[in-house]
Amino acid sequence: MRGVTTDLTSNRYGNLLVVGIAPKQGAGSWWHCACDCGASCVKAGKDLTKRTPAGWVHSCGCRPALTKSIHKRLQAQGHPRLKLLHTEHRKR
Repeated sequence: MRGVTTDLTSNRYGNLLVVGIAPKQGAGSWWHCACDCGASCVKAGKDLTKRTPAGWVHSCGCRPALTKSIHKRLQAQGHPRLKLLHTEHRKR
């Protein structure tokens, strides 16, 4: 059914909590979201609810940075599991 927007308010998608509907910025519905990191952002409803080849939208953009910083910290500590994963990845 086209033209009907499902209310996503108060739903959680990864680190994002949908706060309310945002002004239209293109096709589909757009939503104001609050991220667990404290930032706010506007995301398309389809990006929150539909799986894409890249996956679902899970954060305002802070998640990749967080993952990278954790990876660097573990690598600096010489974490054995991380070394094994790095070795296996290089074999591919």
